[in-house]
Amino acid sequence: MRPIGTAALKRCSISLKPVARSLMHMVIAFVLFFGVFVTAGRYDETGRVRVVYDAAENSPAERAGIQRGDVIVSVAGQPVTTRYEFIVQIVDRDAGD
Repeated sequence: MRPIGTAALKRCSISLKPVARSLMHMVIAFVLFFGVFVTAGRYDETGRVRVVYDAAENSPAERAGIQRGDVIVSVAGQPVTTRYEFIVQIVDRDAGD
């Protein structure tokens, strides 16, 4: 059996550049999808309402002493376990309550 020269291989070979580009696009898409999926999963309801930002200056939250990292368990004696329940409790109150 006679060895094939590089010139013959160059003439017969298929260019792998389009395949490599397509593969790289798939890898990038997977990484982006995975990153979005992991990040979005972090914001799912956990059964706790955790404060993730500092209270605005001179706001009722600042005057109440709410700080980043606090877990809010109730509003005016009403238990809250989701962000939605917390928002409803706040919106249903008048200023100063």
